Amino acid sequence: MNRLLLVVWCAAAFQCDASGADTPKVIRHVTVYSQAGRYGGWPANHGVWSWGNEIVVGFSAAYYQWIGPDRHPYDRSKPEEPYLARSVDGGETWGIEPTPSLVPPEGMYTAAGPGGKASELIEAIDFLQPGFCMTFRMTDA
Repeated sequence: MNRLLLVVWCAAAFQCDASGADTPKVIRHVTVYSQAGRYGGWPANHGVWSWGNEIVVGFSAAYYQWIGPDRHPYDRSKPEEPYLARSVDGGETWGIEPTPSLVPPEGMYTAAGPGGKASELIEAIDFLQPGFCMTFRMTDA
């Protein structure tokens, strides 16, 4: 069974050794997503955000298919689905939230992509807004 595992780090996980140097310590591994027949992956590509005890991690859920030891084991003929994993207790427990709004609309491409279709902002983005987070995803590999 394939599982999306995240190593949860915490500022309190740093301990000083005899020389006074900080040495990072892994607190523990936590299974965030596990579903039979599915492959969860690429959290580094989707983003990780944290505010206090809240952590949000984006990832893709794909259909599992073994294709060799040097490849990600997922079925490329089926679509990946974007999800967000959210913890509000510092990574102890996780909930999975489907994010259909992260799936690009049919035929939507960036200005540099096929079709050259781009959309204009209706209002400015406040990047300094507390709690702001943003993710960018591609429409095709």
